[in-house]
Order: sequence, then C-alpha cells, then structure tokens
Amino acid sequence: RKRSLLGVLILGTAQIGGATLATLVGTGGVAIVNRLLLLVGSVAVNSAAIAATFRHLCTARPSWTEVRPGAIAAGASFSALQLVGTSLVARAIAHASPVYGAFASVIGLMTWLSLHAWVMLLGAEMNGVMAIRRRPEPAEPM
Repeated sequence: RKRSLLGVLILGTAQIGGATLATLVGTGGVAIVNRLLLLVGSVAVNSAAIAATFRHLCTARPSWTEVRPGAIAAGASFSALQLVGTSLVARAIAHASPVYGAFASVIGLMTWLSLHAWVMLLGAEMNGVMAIRRRPEPAEPM
C-alpha cells in the first residue's frame, strides 16, 4: 500500500506540474523559444515521474537505465496528450451549453484518463520487451 500511495503521489504531482507547463505552452502570448523550453520541461517532468513510477512500483526493481526508454516515450506522449488536451478542452468548453458541457467534461475526462493509462502501459511494455531482448540466449543442451 505504501508503494501504491507513493506511485499516486509521484504521478499526481507530475501531472499537476506537467499540466501547468502544457497550459502555459498552449496559451497564446508566449514567445516560441519559451514555448519550446516549456514543452521540453513538461517532457522532462513527465519522463522523470514515469521513470520513478516504473522503478519503485515494480517488484523486480529495475535499474534507471532499464526504465529510461519507456519512461521517455511515455513522458513525451503524456506531454503531447496534455498539450492537445488543453487546447481541445478550452475550445470545446467555450462553445458548449451548460448541460452539454457537464456531460462532455465527464466523457472527456474519462477518455483522457484512459489514454494516459494506455500510454503508461505501452511504456511499461516497451521496457519489458527491451529487458527480455537484452538477456542472453540460453545455451542449447547437447
């Protein structure tokens, strides 16, 4: 339970930080260089949080190098989802009626969470496949 709580805290904190950076990137009035720096920062925050989650919530205790590829891929995907999500949600809510907006928000949130879970799972699977491919082949018995 402690490790699960740690995972929720790590991802929750990173999601708040990453979403804040993605919102700053998505809003207008920020110079292009600053947007790129904020986007790189968002990818770094998300990748670090996912790497910590992959490392600390796994029973096998993989090394940081073993979790790095999946964490970077998932972190970049999280940042892309956050960037696209903030832009789409802002546009959709601006033109929605109050009743439709409430239902659309719930459906959108559920879709957004499922996409994040899917991306996280793909990153973990990527690390698992890469770990299997790194292992030496067993010798053939004679």
